[in-house]
Amino acid sequence: MKDEKMNDKGKETLKEKAEHAAHNIKEKAHDVKEDVKKG
Repeated sequence: MKDEKMNDKGKETLKEKAEHAAHNIKEKAHDVKEDVKKG
């Protein structure tokens, strides 16, 4: 039971890390676009 909870928590953490990474990539891409607009 305890192991299952830990596994679920680990999966959720990996999912969150992936979502944060995707969000950071989008933010960087947005910043680059803004920089290009500014020239």
